[in-house]
Amino acid sequence: MSEISPAPPSQSAAAPSRMLWPVLWPLAAALAIYLIGLWIPIPGVDAERLDYHDGFTGGSSIRMASIFALWTGPLVVAIAHVEIARLLIPPLARWQAASARNAQVLVAITGLIALLMTLAQGAGALHAMQTGRLLRDLSTGGVVASLAAYCGATAVLIWLAGRLRLPGPGQGILLLMVFPMIASLPSELEMIFSQYRTGMFLQSGLPMDLLVPLAFVVAATAAAIIVARGLQTTARQTGAAPSAWLTLLLWPPVLANTAAGYLVLLVWWVLPDGVRALGWPLYAAHFVLTALLVPLFLTAYLRVPVRPADAARGLQAMPIATIAALQMALVLGAVLVRSFYMLPSAFGATPILVVVASVLVLAELLRPATAPATTAG
Repeated sequence: MSEISPAPPSQSAAAPSRMLWPVLWPLAAALAIYLIGLWIPIPGVDAERLDYHDGFTGGSSIRMASIFALWTGPLVVAIAHVEIARLLIPPLARWQAASARNAQVLVAITGLIALLMTLAQGAGALHAMQTGRLLRDLSTGGVVASLAAYCGATAVLIWLAGRLRLPGPGQGILLLMVFPMIASLPSELEMIFSQYRTGMFLQSGLPMDLLVPLAFVVAATAAAIIVARGLQTTARQTGAAPSAWLTLLLWPPVLANTAAGYLVLLVWWVLPDGVRALGWPLYAAHFVLTALLVPLFLTAYLRVPVRPADAARGLQAMPIATIAALQMALVLGAVLVRSFYMLPSAFGATPILVVVASVLVLAELLRPATAPATTAG
């Protein structure tokens, strides 16, 4: 995603099937690897206590104690930080766009940052499991083995992300990011209906509690489809690379969320203890800042150098105001609905955008190739 690459040209009328297979098989393989990895616990986990906890959490304890518990977290954080640096530091973007070797060096640096983030997040996960008495081996060797398992899982994830051949480097990681949200959807829905049956979390009656989240998901998905199809058409008409509209649609909310987190953290440090204890003002400020930062990152993407140079063709024709309005509405809408109703994580702003964009990309690959016009002699 750090650079925008043009889509490969169609070669024949049979091209759709040949182009779709390289996308589908890595996706199916990645999903299979993820589902298998969810059942492989990290070294040192107490299996008996894990089974006991699963009786109360509906299977989520196994996922939290697996080698894929961190999943895309470290890699997405690493990419987001590198992207923010690239957008805010023009010399870095120009250096990266100067040659393929420079771009590969930045990719390697991103992978190294992801592994360092894995160590940090893995240590936090181990501490949480230790507090819950899910670990039986608390020795230094056991901790090192667990952190090594997390790092190995992240290395596999980096490899998988590189195999997903959606247009543009970095887009595959967002698709992988949705896997846990979709995988947890059945258990989340089961928990929601169970809580509704017992009378928990009712705001305005059972029908409204179900209809409001459903209405948001339907409206958000419809709006995302309309905007994404418009971007896809604009890219096709102007000759822009497919990765251009994908980058503009998918990444600004992720970067804005990361930057907003740091700004809120800075504010948190200077607030009185009484305000810190409330929690909700900072929670609300985080998402309001996220929405406000979205247009800034969108505009920054229009100015950053890309490689090759003609990959930026058509970017200026993209309806930036429409993209920003959609992203801001999804970010704030999901937060508002989740504040008062039960909304599964699979129906947040980023998952909706990623799923819609991915389906449109796959549908585009199925389109018959247009044969070039020939003139009779």
